Amino acid sequence: MSSDLAFFATLSTIRENIFKYGGVFLLCAGTVSCVLSLFVFSKKALRKNPCGIYLIAASIANFIMIYISLLETTLSIGYRNDVTASNLSFCRINLYLTFVSDNLSSYFLIMGSIDRMLLTSRNALTRQHSTSRLAYISIIGISIFWLVFHIHALILPEIIQLYPTYFACYFPSGSYLTFITYYLLIRIILTLSLMVTFGLFTVRNIQNMRQKQVLPSVQGTESSTHVTVNTVRSKDHLLIRVLLLDIAVYMIFNLLLAAILLYQQIIQNRPVSLYDRQVVIFITVGFQLNSVSGNPIGFCRMVASSIGFVDLGYANLAPNESKNRDDLSTISLVEQSYLSVSRHPEIRYRPLSNPVSLYVPVKSLTKGTIDSIVSASHRSESSDWNFSRRTLLAFLLAIHNQLRIIEENKDFQSKFDEKTIQHASEVRKWLVRKNQSGDIEEIRWDHLEANYKKMSREIDNGMAQCFHVDIKDVEPYYELTIPGLHADINRSREYMKQFRSYGWDPKDLKLYWTLQQLEDLCPKDEVKAANEQTNRTNALLCDPSDVDAMETLRRHPVSQRNHTCKLEYINKGIEKAVFDVPEHAQLIVLTFANERSPGGGYLFHARAQEEILLYNSDGYRSLLDLKYGRMGGGYAIPEFGAAYTRDIRVFDKKSKKIRKADMLVSACYCLTETPQLYDHPEDPVEIFANTVEKFRAFIAAAVANTRGDGSNTYLLLGPIGTGAFGNDTRDIGYAFHKVLSSKMMGSTGPIRNAFANIWFVSTDKRKNEEFKEIFNKEHI
Repeated sequence: MSSDLAFFATLSTIRENIFKYGGVFLLCAGTVSCVLSLFVFSKKALRKNPCGIYLIAASIANFIMIYISLLETTLSIGYRNDVTASNLSFCRINLYLTFVSDNLSSYFLIMGSIDRMLLTSRNALTRQHSTSRLAYISIIGISIFWLVFHIHALILPEIIQLYPTYFACYFPSGSYLTFITYYLLIRIILTLSLMVTFGLFTVRNIQNMRQKQVLPSVQGTESSTHVTVNTVRSKDHLLIRVLLLDIAVYMIFNLLLAAILLYQQIIQNRPVSLYDRQVVIFITVGFQLNSVSGNPIGFCRMVASSIGFVDLGYANLAPNESKNRDDLSTISLVEQSYLSVSRHPEIRYRPLSNPVSLYVPVKSLTKGTIDSIVSASHRSESSDWNFSRRTLLAFLLAIHNQLRIIEENKDFQSKFDEKTIQHASEVRKWLVRKNQSGDIEEIRWDHLEANYKKMSREIDNGMAQCFHVDIKDVEPYYELTIPGLHADINRSREYMKQFRSYGWDPKDLKLYWTLQQLEDLCPKDEVKAANEQTNRTNALLCDPSDVDAMETLRRHPVSQRNHTCKLEYINKGIEKAVFDVPEHAQLIVLTFANERSPGGGYLFHARAQEEILLYNSDGYRSLLDLKYGRMGGGYAIPEFGAAYTRDIRVFDKKSKKIRKADMLVSACYCLTETPQLYDHPEDPVEIFANTVEKFRAFIAAAVANTRGDGSNTYLLLGPIGTGAFGNDTRDIGYAFHKVLSSKMMGSTGPIRNAFANIWFVSTDKRKNEEFKEIFNKEHI
């Protein structure tokens, strides 16, 4: 008997010391774990990620559990100071919060694993459910459920006398204690089952994605390609790893606890020796200690994972990051958080922005631009494969929203100057449309908004059906994954994977709606220009992507760019001509674009100028970034404007040379029967006038985006619109002549003198000869 008592005393001492020292250690480790988790996952980079939101919520629940359950247990067993045994209210609140926080922590992990399962699904529609909004709704719903479900813990627990001098906060014996025991057992088994199930689904999805992945294999760049692809996927893989480790830790400690609870139920009505019962109690308390504390394994896991996240965001930052953005390893963690993943791991993109909230150059809008947008956006053609009309409709709504802000704040001169308010009033008058009878009527904005919302839910499946792509696989950038296309297209995809797997920085993608928008970038007072500070009023005049252009125009005003422009006529393809430009010169290339389709006939392996350039460069990705970024999922080049992308790479597949160039994207009217986004005028004189207006816009875009004063810039133009679009070569030549001979953007002479070199590039020697004849007449 004395030996049994000595053994029981030893167990009691061991248990007391475990909680006295181990409990304190686990309190510290758990606190550091939770604080570090909150520090890492509350960064802007990760708190917008649904999985990061669940991990933040789980960390908060763990923190509460540590200081409610573990602290109380450590004090009562390790230091024999049980506060819950002397205060019934505190007893019940403590049990209630322990139940709630324990369940919230585990079910937030389950929701995190469900989110990773959704994100890694091969089904595009399934992946769309991985959203921050769903995460917040789930967290609120789960929290309310467990807060209500465990109200019984605020009513039924009692302070029970276990020994003559020992009281404890516990559940009364009988049916309630039996319910609690079976509830804990079922909860642990159910939680483990859900974690394992969704965890296995996630692992299976990842394996399927890896089987589908094709790594780029461009000769001579194998190592850089490998780094880019793996770095792209690091953030999501780390999140998945954190979840799987959490699930594994939870399984190890709670599965054993479940086995002990089951054993207790089996032996409770059988004669069991006091020795066996004390051993079971000792083991149970030990596993309870680990299960409520976020255990040391969880602490080490969080430290390692946090280091991984920090390393992912900062270790790879290059010293010249602002100049070299070509590898994703040079992008900060915050920027990487804006990269969404498709079911193809090599494709990354920023979440689609709300097109209705895009920048509106209110002071630059013209009646012609307004009429163009209203007319094209209200056409009722059934075919709109790239949602061009939806993009114009979004811009129209953005104009309406901006005008409404100005109208509501017109009395605040510090926010909007008088000129802006007056012009906004004029724009409002222009916002009318012709009905089917030809009568002018006001735009029904409520109907317009409803129509836009309806269109925004539609799937861009016209092109997908043309290439027999399953509708469930239609997602942003699906154009990059259409199988069975020509080798030229696949080669350009390899270029994109190698150098632009993350796409373009938004500041390097520019969209201009009017010539006036570019004119307004020029400083009106060159004396003050050098010291002018950007304020809220000036910001209204400038798209955020044009801050660099405004700075250049201040440093090098167009009035001071008076070069002797040298015109040359190059009879070769654009993909070859770019390599004739001096290596260190800035190169701006005009592409003969399609106003409603990124890359025109790129996917069909058409052989026009724009397509040829895209087959030999990574430029197609920039057009998709315009479509899915600036244009909100649609594609529409403004009728009297242009798009501009910085630093595409043109490749020479024979010599392996690479040449950077800026791409100027504009479209002529299509004078054939092929339907286009904008109806061309019937009068040839009006067609010519509108063409001149188009040309003024893209020449101004080139001037605004010149690096330096233009002395080291080569502008490559050509017979745009004279191929499949059916424009007369001489008409296009005369339009170029008129524009390049005119004064623009404050120039003191012909705008051509803003450049030292302008080349007209064409594979058709006859067209170049006609251009040369036109320009030589005026002795330019």
